[in-house]
Amino acid sequence: MRTRLPDFARGLLALTALLALLGGVPAALVTQVGWPLPTAIPSRDAVVGAVRYGQVADATLIKVLAVIVWTAWAQLAVAVTVETSAVVRGRTTNRIPGIGAMQLAASRLVPAAMLVFSSFDAPPATADPGAHLEPSTAAAAAAAPEDPVADTALPADTAASAAPDGAEPASSRARPADRLYEVQRGDTLWGLAERALGDGHRWSEIRDLNAGRPQPDGGALAPDGETIRRGWRLVLPGHPQLSAQPDPGRRLGSVVVEPGDTLSGIAQRAYGSGDAYPVIFDANAGRPQPDGATLADPDLIRPGWRLDIPDVATGASPTQDKDTAPPADAGSSLDPPSAGAVPDDQAAAQDAAPADELSAPDPRLRETDRPGSTVTGIRPRPTPAAGSPHPQPTPTTAPTLDPAAEPVDSSGGDAIRPVMIGVSSLVAGTLLWALTRLRGRQLRRRRPDHDLPTPGPELRQAERQFRAAAAADQPVEWLDATLRLLTVRLRERQPTTGTPPSVLSVRPGALGVETLLAQPDHNPPAGFQAADGGYTWKLDPAIPLEKLQEAAADAPPITPAMVTLGATPEGPLLANLEHLAILSVEGPDEHVKAFISGVTVELATAPWAAGVTVHPVVGPDDPLAGLPGVQPVAALAEIAPTLQAVAEANRAAIGAAETTLGARAAPDGEDWPASVVVVPRPHEGDEQALGDLLNAASKAGGGLAMVVAGAARDAVWRLQISDDGTATLDPLGLRVTVAGLDQAATAAAAGLLGIASAGDHARPTPLNPPDQPARSQEEGDEEDTPALQPLPVEVAVLGPPAVTGWAADDVRPKSAEIVTYLAVRGRPVPTYKLQTALWPNGINYNSFKTTISRTRHALGVDRHNAFHLPEANDGRYRLGPDVGCDWTRFQTLVAAARTAAPARAGVVLRNALTLVRGTPFDGAAGSGYQWVYDEQIISEIEVAAVDAAHRLAELALDTEDADLAIWAARQGHLVTPGHEGLYRARMRAHALAGDLDAVHQTFREAQRAAQALDPLDDVQPDTHQLYHQLTRRQQAASGA
Repeated sequence: MRTRLPDFARGLLALTALLALLGGVPAALVTQVGWPLPTAIPSRDAVVGAVRYGQVADATLIKVLAVIVWTAWAQLAVAVTVETSAVVRGRTTNRIPGIGAMQLAASRLVPAAMLVFSSFDAPPATADPGAHLEPSTAAAAAAAPEDPVADTALPADTAASAAPDGAEPASSRARPADRLYEVQRGDTLWGLAERALGDGHRWSEIRDLNAGRPQPDGGALAPDGETIRRGWRLVLPGHPQLSAQPDPGRRLGSVVVEPGDTLSGIAQRAYGSGDAYPVIFDANAGRPQPDGATLADPDLIRPGWRLDIPDVATGASPTQDKDTAPPADAGSSLDPPSAGAVPDDQAAAQDAAPADELSAPDPRLRETDRPGSTVTGIRPRPTPAAGSPHPQPTPTTAPTLDPAAEPVDSSGGDAIRPVMIGVSSLVAGTLLWALTRLRGRQLRRRRPDHDLPTPGPELRQAERQFRAAAAADQPVEWLDATLRLLTVRLRERQPTTGTPPSVLSVRPGALGVETLLAQPDHNPPAGFQAADGGYTWKLDPAIPLEKLQEAAADAPPITPAMVTLGATPEGPLLANLEHLAILSVEGPDEHVKAFISGVTVELATAPWAAGVTVHPVVGPDDPLAGLPGVQPVAALAEIAPTLQAVAEANRAAIGAAETTLGARAAPDGEDWPASVVVVPRPHEGDEQALGDLLNAASKAGGGLAMVVAGAARDAVWRLQISDDGTATLDPLGLRVTVAGLDQAATAAAAGLLGIASAGDHARPTPLNPPDQPARSQEEGDEEDTPALQPLPVEVAVLGPPAVTGWAADDVRPKSAEIVTYLAVRGRPVPTYKLQTALWPNGINYNSFKTTISRTRHALGVDRHNAFHLPEANDGRYRLGPDVGCDWTRFQTLVAAARTAAPARAGVVLRNALTLVRGTPFDGAAGSGYQWVYDEQIISEIEVAAVDAAHRLAELALDTEDADLAIWAARQGHLVTPGHEGLYRARMRAHALAGDLDAVHQTFREAQRAAQALDPLDDVQPDTHQLYHQLTRRQQAASGA
């Protein structure tokens, strides 16, 4: 027996509280009030007097209050009884309607009170069986299947680590059976001990084993510390085998469903595997939810529901299927094999398949916190962005997320978690918006037969996670259009209503787009509705996004310096930094740094912040200094005089408008820029410059704002961040869950933006499609051209995706996506690759097999009575020979044209471009097909189609066939609208035909395409030069 005094004390306090509530309250009521109900029916006169004249005796009021207290006590008694029964039996409880508050209180008090009894329990029998093994036994244990919690085995000859004076070096305490574990977000010492050692009370053993051990970030766990940080690598004592098999009888806590959540996504956050979602479903099925409904369909959960999350216990691995089951030492059937451990049935195909298919992520079971915690994390909300560059060999200079991290496979894994301390869909959304715009410009300006730089595997994985964090309901576009519409409408109403109210914050969410004002205004502009006593203007929900953007036109946003503070139940909350002037951010250093990094990335990428100049005060090696568009400085003294002068000039220029918002809202207003200085950490020697800038920012109308880490002088607005990531915005007292980016995520954002901003480079060698060698000139006869005749089943992606030739009438969308994916890939796809591509948030294995089976039978059989989608007997899925794809046919034709004679090449290229029906995968965004962006399929098609169109246009111009050249350029524009090289080809063709008006029209069209991405952009000098050359030549010919 051993006593755990802290737990005993906490349990004793909870037990005392329960006894006081259950026994003390009724005792006090009985002795002080007595029987609370009336002993006789009151007379009519007494009732009339009480209602009409308020003649109610004091004793009657006391008894009414007593009845209310008795009712609350009865609810508590019921809740305590239910919770006690559940704890004793080791089960979760059903929610009882009408007593939610009391049941919540009981769910906290009862488990805590049980600590009085558990504090004297003997250590569990399962705790650390390997810690006392002899070397031979330990070696045998090491040969067991790999522990999902452990990262790597700890070498016996680990060098002695630094330790505090007088402390025993950490390595000297390590044993051969010990393991290394990389701390994940949400981990605690208690949670690790509970998972790894079978007993959370043994957390001090992990602390003692790691005290003083240097960590990758330079920190170390103190001998008396309890806090661990994500990314630390802790030594865990030898421990029993763990698996991802949940135990429905124990509960980790509960989670409130938010918009966009799925059961598989919640399971991914809780257990590290979306395949565990049936356990959450089984634990909650049929349980009444707050809206009166019940969970009956695992694919249908509603925002506001509260779901219990069962615990994860040690046990056997999931059942394996014969199609994809790896050997016993390779993990469960749903876990992809780690690199270097390819199953026997796949080893034969290893040489033929690309490396990215054979090396899979090493899934790591993410530990959860101690029982009672709430599951938090990234909600999976994929939102595709168009215009991704095509694949290229990984640049050797690509930024690395973590120099200490091991290589991560591009097809999966968990390289970084972009959102560190909360869900920031807007920060991720603005980054993706900026990437789309930059990549669109890259594609528009890419020269024929030139390639664009592409992200490496780590950055592609980071981008996938940013996409998962971004919201799918276009909040970035809604917010940007709303801020611009406000400018338009305020300029229309300003002469009659005077100075507009100051905007404090904006919240896009479940209630639409809300603009929160610093002063009440009951006269909102057109398109908005007043609420909350005039403190809120709500965008009219009847206005669709397209009409909103049309009405906003090219007006500047009314508040360009809007940044995300964090999440609220109603949606993300953004603050107007110009109104705040100085925002002091205080709390744990890691959280403050992450928040400020998120603010900087958002200001550098948000469409509404295009007119904001961002000055992060950082060194040249800081990831924030690598963000395109920001102006980093090493010291405040470098920019303080200039910003002070600009602020004074702004105040003088806006005059009676008083604020930059008022100046923008004036009838003849313009886009007054704003400057934001971001100070992630105090700098020695900057005290005077900091004071001068704080003084300048505190004066209204200068367009200057500051975000400062730590307490700042003259700061009225303070964001106080707690250890758990929640924060309070004072002086309003607003509570938010703050959002931010850690250093690795910030570096990833900077790397992605930098690559998207780079220019093209010459393609070293022609690229042939897989398994489609180029044809020789001797094979140039007409009958040798690859056949264009359709096959029984056809997959079309060079336009809206479509699959024709189904044997069934009722075909599920996911079945069509499966067939499309396999057709586009054009080679056998490993099972895990198919799962992760089409179900990035995970899928239950039985559901996966059911979906494959339905797809197989819906697709039917070929002319040899074999399924078009055969069984994956070798662990790989493929389509049969009677399934065709327009993209595969396009690649084959382009490959044949490379070595053909010019006349023959023109015919083949025209056949290829005839296959183009529109933008590749048009209309697929938002309905799956995330893989076309993750795997760079879209950009690969765009590059190939534009190059083919350009070559055919050049061949046509060489033969003076103007019509064919124009047609080829237009086909290319169907795939990549706005490509300047194709506009130049069209201008030359129109000039060849003598149509000067068409030359002018095409040039203006090219200008509009350039300005569609950036109003300040223009066509390239080559396009200007060609335009003037062609028009002068035509005018000279006309004059002659």
